[in-house]
Amino acid sequence: DLNLPEPVLITAMAKHERMFPVRQADGSLTNRFVAVRNAGEDDTVRAGNAWVLNARFNDAKFFFDEDEKSTLDDFLARTERMLFQDKLGTVRARADRLAALTRSVAKRAGLSEAERAAAEEAGFYAKADLTTGLVAELSSLQGVVGGLYARREGKSVAVSEALGAQYRPVGAESLATEGGRVAACLIVADQIDKLAGFLGLGLAPKGSSDPFGLRRAATVLIDAAWAWPALRIGFAELFAEADGLYRGQGVELDADGARAIAADVFRGRYDALLEDVRHDVLNAALADRPESDILNPRGMRLRVEIVTQLAGNEAFVTAISRPANIVDAAIKKGDAMADHLDAGALGSAEGVALAGAVDAAQATIQAGWSAEDAAAVASALAGLTPTIDAYFTATMINDPDAAVRAQRLGVARRAAACAQQIADFRQLVG
Repeated sequence: DLNLPEPVLITAMAKHERMFPVRQADGSLTNRFVAVRNAGEDDTVRAGNAWVLNARFNDAKFFFDEDEKSTLDDFLARTERMLFQDKLGTVRARADRLAALTRSVAKRAGLSEAERAAAEEAGFYAKADLTTGLVAELSSLQGVVGGLYARREGKSVAVSEALGAQYRPVGAESLATEGGRVAACLIVADQIDKLAGFLGLGLAPKGSSDPFGLRRAATVLIDAAWAWPALRIGFAELFAEADGLYRGQGVELDADGARAIAADVFRGRYDALLEDVRHDVLNAALADRPESDILNPRGMRLRVEIVTQLAGNEAFVTAISRPANIVDAAIKKGDAMADHLDAGALGSAEGVALAGAVDAAQATIQAGWSAEDAAAVASALAGLTPTIDAYFTATMINDPDAAVRAQRLGVARRAAACAQQIADFRQLVG
């Protein structure tokens, strides 16, 4: 018995000798293994594999014991000599940013003060194990080793679990525990810091080239948000916060450029991750959306769900396109559009009815959006169809009288804006 943690034993087997562990019925490891051979006598090959595997275990035991002579603080101090990126500073400097950013994510996600404190501590020590001997020997154990050593030093369960899970996907099962929630905060902070830094230097992915794994970082953020309802916060503000942390360390970045490039990267990720969604539906949801919307994965997924439900409603798509088109034309001509309804100047009972219907629909849409209820939002929008049709059938929008025209265009703009806060439904095909 080498008295090594199970992840170390399994990783040593898989990396060096490509062997498979054997477990008992209760899931615990046995001292047996499975290996595949091409030739040789069974007994000879078995004995040789066992000898080599014991040697690998002894190597891992050596590093594990040597690391025990240092603390996580010692390992973290050594990251002062390790660059994160030439212009972005050291891994040690990154620890301070991750501590602040992870705590901020925890606060925005509504976690308790105890969880926020654990998140800050996890962010601080997240990359400390990069200087350990065991990670140098078995690099795939990065994070896992930090969690093992944190537990060995008596740090809280939440911090230890978060360190060990910082490279795993965020899922409903992991979010059920305090350590899993703290890990999710750390995962988000890690990717935000990475994207803000590299994109702030203009190091965007190009074509099939993505040497810094920035597309993967965006995918991790999107997956985390989709798995965790608390991350409805979106990421635009976190990008700004990450930029501020870099600036506080004397690193000047192009924050606006980074956010714009990040939005482009996210657009590409939605296209890849939502491969079952019609392209015109996705285009409608993405069209002319501000960066803050693009960087809000839960909001974008909700938009896609709403558009999907309305894509087959030809009457609605036709109706809602009319105010949108006439408003665009008015903007190009420089026509005035009234901000406030004057029923007398409007001179259209159908226009008054449409303005009231839009206001009522808006309240339902806001409630449905807050509840992430795509069906409620889609139903509210579809309900505008008859009043829009009635207004455009009975009313000359471009009246020769400028005051009347401004009122009528103002009502059209209300209807168009109500739909366009969700998507540009004119992008839908057929």
